[in-house]
Amino acid sequence: MVILFAVTFTINFTMLNMETAPPGADYGNYLTQVDILQGNDLRGLGLRHQPVFFVFLDLLTMVFDEFTALKVAAATVFSIIIFPFFMLTKKLSGSYLAAEISTAIFAFFISYTEMISWGGNPNFLAFSFLLTALFFIFEAMGKESAKNLMISGFFLSLVVGTHMLVAIFAFGSLTFFVILYAAFIKLDKKVIKRKIKSVFYLPLSVVVFSLPYVPFYITFFRNSSKEIVTFRLLELQFGDAQIAESLLTFAKFFVIIAATIAGVFALAECLKVNKSKGLLISSLFLAPLTLFLITVQPLRWLYFLPIPILLCFSISLGNVISDIRQVKKTAIVVFAALFTITLAVQSVAVAGERFGDATNFYQFIKDDEIQALNWIKTQTPPNSVFATSGFSEDVGGGGNSYAWWVEGYANRICMFTGDLEFYSFQFERDQVRTTNNIFAGTYVVDNGKVKVTESYPAGLNNPQIWGYSKDRYEKLLTLSDFKNQLFLESTDAPGTITIAPFYSQNNTSTVQHHDSGANITVTYENSQFSVTRSVTLDKSESAVHLVYRVVSKNSTINQLKINLWSLFKTSPQNCEVNSEGGVSLLGKTEAGDVKVVSQIQQTDGKLEGVKVFFDEPGICEPVANYIFRPIKEEFYVHFKIEVNTPNTGEDGQIVEFYDAYVLLRELKIDYLLVNRNRDGELQRFLSDSEHFTAEFQNKNVIIFKVSK
Repeated sequence: MVILFAVTFTINFTMLNMETAPPGADYGNYLTQVDILQGNDLRGLGLRHQPVFFVFLDLLTMVFDEFTALKVAAATVFSIIIFPFFMLTKKLSGSYLAAEISTAIFAFFISYTEMISWGGNPNFLAFSFLLTALFFIFEAMGKESAKNLMISGFFLSLVVGTHMLVAIFAFGSLTFFVILYAAFIKLDKKVIKRKIKSVFYLPLSVVVFSLPYVPFYITFFRNSSKEIVTFRLLELQFGDAQIAESLLTFAKFFVIIAATIAGVFALAECLKVNKSKGLLISSLFLAPLTLFLITVQPLRWLYFLPIPILLCFSISLGNVISDIRQVKKTAIVVFAALFTITLAVQSVAVAGERFGDATNFYQFIKDDEIQALNWIKTQTPPNSVFATSGFSEDVGGGGNSYAWWVEGYANRICMFTGDLEFYSFQFERDQVRTTNNIFAGTYVVDNGKVKVTESYPAGLNNPQIWGYSKDRYEKLLTLSDFKNQLFLESTDAPGTITIAPFYSQNNTSTVQHHDSGANITVTYENSQFSVTRSVTLDKSESAVHLVYRVVSKNSTINQLKINLWSLFKTSPQNCEVNSEGGVSLLGKTEAGDVKVVSQIQQTDGKLEGVKVFFDEPGICEPVANYIFRPIKEEFYVHFKIEVNTPNTGEDGQIVEFYDAYVLLRELKIDYLLVNRNRDGELQRFLSDSEHFTAEFQNKNVIIFKVSK
């Protein structure tokens, strides 16, 4: 086991050490918790996670620099678990060899290589404490002992002090065990009284040893959001693409299939031989599966399933090894040995491949980001407040992919964008809501069913149309003034056609808003034309009204092209164009089916054509292209864009209006940290030199100073 620990630690540390900083935003957050332990609490809210892991990490930061300490802590936590797992599997299987093989597979299990990449260190440390507690519970089943139960209670209290989800899993499993035990094992009254008296030591010791963690839980429940207790029966929150990718990965990893099949037979046998042990292992299956079906973020509970699966697998493998020793047939022995070796090698190979992919996927902080973090550390006042939308538009868990590093490493408060469901504390949810609106656009209009964002004075992503679907907004459609075009014939050069974007440096905007509606109007003007674009949203419709007015000056407008860019994927079969210029796009987002219908309400020009273009074959994000020919010098076209989603918004509420400049002042934000891959946001801030000044930039990130 010592050799396996050394190998596991070396592999884990080497993979994490491929970049200067470890992957995953959580690692940055862990530095924040260490700072709080050391008395540097930026927000003044106290420790926001259970303390046991962070006490260990704090000790490491006294020996190593921050990045090395994080890597050593992670490699240690994900390696030391082999000892309690080996003890437990040896206890259950009765075979040293079966325990070794099962432990090796567990150490390199594919879901745990993913877990170390995003930073599930407290979770995994709590797994070690849980496995140790289970070992002593199984010991107590063999021989009733107050000592074993008290030791088990101590390790369960460490679970309580390390990670909340593991604590819920642990006590959920024990609750299932009590229910199953009462249902399937018949005992006389004397035995029941004796067992109740004996088992009482377990909860008593858990309560006593957990007392140091009471202040944390008081702080947690005082600051946590009521929204986190929402239950969603059979409402799985992940997309088809993610399911397909996961199934493909797990299909290659046949260890899971083999171990599960073997586990079913082993569990059945265990229930026959020792019902108590069998029922406890059954409870380890039932708890995560039940939580998977009824809670928000169901995928989190799947990380617990390898524990009962591989416990059962070790029992099955122990039985096989025992049978082989009794039969003593060379062919069977060779076959079993080859199968076991193949199983172990395949598990390590696939887990290693996934480890590399995961560390690359979650590597948000590279050399450019570290350079920016060091600049923040040394060149900004300690009380500066930052805001960020994170790594890129395609990768990461939102703005926290940068923000947690800004707080943990650079020691500056940082607001961030994100999905509300991932945050437990009310202050985080409130700030995420506000920061989402800041980065969504200069102006944001929201009627609870549809949201419109305007990126003025930039010429990209203006406006964007969002649909409210299952507790959050999804981007559905955008128009870009810089990409919509006029075809002009100058009066000074007849016959020469010039292609000009609507967008012009000479621009103005006006905003009107009240409780029942809002209008945002932008005008672009140059020597040849002026274009006025008006966007209207009121509280009674799941639709946006979009009006373009074009006036020619010293030129003739031959043609007007307007593009509506879909921000969700669909196929040609789900697109319809009617004879009156209506375009219907039906597709899927992470929240479910959506439908966007664009209709021409009025125009005093001639519609020459409407087409829907697909840049790639099959499913992709299409663009609807409208071509108009003006009949006179002044021309207008009025679109109505209807949004249909699995809507849970409420009818009749007021229209909310948000001004990003006002929100920035309210949150007292001094700087914005923007990744260059987020092109729409970047162009918006670069175009608005009145309010944002680039103070630091390199190849990957730009830091803007916010003008007050």
